[in-house]
Amino acid sequence: MASLNSFYSQNSERKALSPFEIEKKVFYPIIDISIIYNENIFYNAVIVPIAFVVEENREKYIIYLTNEEIDDNILFSIISTYKKDNK
Repeated sequence: MASLNSFYSQNSERKALSPFEIEKKVFYPIIDISIIYNENIFYNAVIVPIAFVVEENREKYIIYLTNEEIDDNILFSIISTYKKDNK
């Protein structure tokens, strides 16, 4: 019997969503998106929130929503890219 991996492909991406503000704190949601397909036929998409990057008084910190160990610099880089792309 063939494995599912031989029938399906998966693309994954980690990205920031539009920020929102609460009490002078700016929250940037970070999500993982996985798309499962076979020969360009869409089967499923999974969107998982993983963290918030929070800016407050020119300082940044992270609120993690999963137990996954993620390098803080990667998340800060995603926010920097988001800001450049959405000026």
